Parts: sequence; C-alpha cells; structure tokens
Amino acid sequence: MHGLDLPGPLWYGCKYAINLVFESHSHTQLCGSPVYFFRMAGLGEEEGFSMNLGVTGMAFVGTCLSWFALTYFGRRPVFIGGMIWMTACLIVIGGVAFKAQHDTGAKWAQAGLIMVHVFAYDFTVGPLTYCIVGETSATRLRSKTVGLARNSYNVTNVVAGILNTYMISAVAWNWAGKAALFWAAFSLLCTVWAYFRLPEMKGRSYRELDVLFEKRISARKFKETVVGEDEGDLDPNHSHTAPEEMARRASQAVALAAINHEH
Repeated sequence: MHGLDLPGPLWYGCKYAINLVFESHSHTQLCGSPVYFFRMAGLGEEEGFSMNLGVTGMAFVGTCLSWFALTYFGRRPVFIGGMIWMTACLIVIGGVAFKAQHDTGAKWAQAGLIMVHVFAYDFTVGPLTYCIVGETSATRLRSKTVGLARNSYNVTNVVAGILNTYMISAVAWNWAGKAALFWAAFSLLCTVWAYFRLPEMKGRSYRELDVLFEKRISARKFKETVVGEDEGDLDPNHSHTAPEEMARRASQAVALAAINHEH
C-alpha cells in the first residue's frame, strides 16, 4: 500500500512502529549516559554519580506508576500527554544550557530537569511504546511487524547514538545541554504525529483493531467507533463508546437468555 508491496495490516503496524522508534530516540539518547551528561553540564564526579542514582530511582518509580496509568487512562491520552511534557522539558533544558556554563544554579536546574524528563518518559512513552507496537500489529503478522520494528530501532539507535555523542562531547561539537534543543525538534514533530495518527486501543479486541485499521477509521475516532458483529458494521458517530456498547450488548444477551429460559 502507498507504493509499498506490503500487506495492509503489516504496513499499518510498521508505520506505527517506525514512528514510535523515532519518538523513543528523541528522549532516550540525551539521558542514555546521564553521568557523562551531568559532567558536561558542569557537575562534579560525585555529584554526577549521585544524580545518576536519582535518575535510576525516578525511572523505577515512573515505570511502576505507568501500570496504573495504562489501566485507567488508556494509550492515546497518556502518550500524547507524555510527549507534550517531555518536549517542554527538552526545550527548557536546552534553554537553561546557555546559562549553565557560568551559573551553578542553572547547572543544578538542568540536572533536575533531566530527572523530571526521565520520570516522564518512564511514566508514559517508555513502557507504552512496547504496548502500542504489539497492539497495532495484525495478529497474523505480529512477529514480522515487531521484528521489523526492532530492526528499525537498532539501526536508528546507531545513528542517533553517534550524533548524540558528538553533540554533547567537549572534544567534538561541545553542545552539552544545548543538544536537548535538537531532540526537542524531533519530539515536537512526533507529538504532532501522535495527535493526528495515534489511536486509542484500550478495551479493544484484536479483531476490532484489525477492522478499524482496515476501514481507515480516523485515529481520533477509534474510541467512539462501535464495531458490530459483522466486520462491515461500523458506526464512527455512535453515541456510545465501545466499552459502553459492549456492556449494553451483554445486558441484552442476559435478558434474552432469561426470556428463553422462562419459555
């Protein structure tokens, strides 16, 4: 599709996976070696190591809290909210970097923002990426889709890692914290993509997701669209949300079974 000789469900899954790869890179590269980043930001060795322990703790807490966020708030709002949160952090980190070279308070502010950024990533986008790649893949093509997604991640990780090393290294481009502005640009683009293209998949069966993708339902209408028993029976303007419709049908089935039992 779209000029590529790929099955529809595989193309959709790969498209989401590749975009999620770039979203992950825009946030993981800057924080992939926090001790080195803190040293380049102007902190001492002991201070940088202590802050790294704090970053690890924030990542652990964020990951644990993400279990509840995914359960109660779904995929789309958590992901988009996390992208906005992290994009704002990257912009502020990059802005503070201009002053951090001569201001001790700015150095600590930059380090603190890195911790907030890591918490936001592990609370939202980090664990959600794996969830979304699995859910947007067609059931019969999931292994191929996830394999292609992982390969895409590995290839882009090499390129992004080399770029980030040159950006923050004092003996190369020496951008230090200003590198955050580079990744903020990617993050902003991915945030816009997520708003228009990332659907809500909470409460959906794999059959329903396959139907919604095949029918090209708008990502922003996934949550409200009701998928009937017949694959072609879709109502994107239905007043009920999908979970409410499922509950209504279950109630009707129970009532019908009770009537049949009486007769």
